[in-house]
Amino acid sequence: NDVLKYGVGQALKEDGRTVYLSATPSEEILEKVNRKTCSLIRLPARYHGQPVPVPEILKMKLPEKNTTEAPRLLKHSCLAELRVICEELMLQGVLLVFVPTVAMVREWVKVFRDMFGDKQVEGSWGADPKRRDKILGFRTGKIRIFVSTSILERGVTINGVQVIVLYAHHELYDVRTLVQMAGRTGRTAQCPTGRALFLAPKKAEPMRAALDWIKEQNALAREGGFLDV
Repeated sequence: NDVLKYGVGQALKEDGRTVYLSATPSEEILEKVNRKTCSLIRLPARYHGQPVPVPEILKMKLPEKNTTEAPRLLKHSCLAELRVICEELMLQGVLLVFVPTVAMVREWVKVFRDMFGDKQVEGSWGADPKRRDKILGFRTGKIRIFVSTSILERGVTINGVQVIVLYAHHELYDVRTLVQMAGRTGRTAQCPTGRALFLAPKKAEPMRAALDWIKEQNALAREGGFLDV
């Protein structure tokens, strides 16, 4: 965020230092590290000593990305397979489903409500006035399926959450976004494991890169003796 970056720069003393903390540093930061104008300290392991769950890529013929009308979605051939996947994941915890756009949030909420009439389904996005209350309901387990844009990709920890990224090949999703989405799983000591599924009709390069990123972090954690497994 350029505005926040400017504000931090204005607040910094002449001899001050800026420390960035992120699971997914920007290309700008990584370039500074390569030029040795910025130091890097890697913390490859989570505090509970378990590896970050590696996402699974599942090829699935989803409705076209510009198809958002629920009646058309409800007739799509992929729903039977998707239902089985969701049922399996929900045996382990609540389900967080990421979609690329606000329009898709609204329509996929309708699809999941039709698919799982016995479970509470909600969705949210950045400008949703009820977002805070809905997230609270999801945290407490009252809401079993939560459909969201990328607003929940960072800074949110839900115990036992399982993740599905629909349209993981979408042009809005870069490697950093996918790593953050997958990283919602396994964040607590009570439930340090979980599953994150990338669903798409094809494997896009950011999807592969996200898997490599997480595998590399786990490998570094294992080499450093930071994992309990």
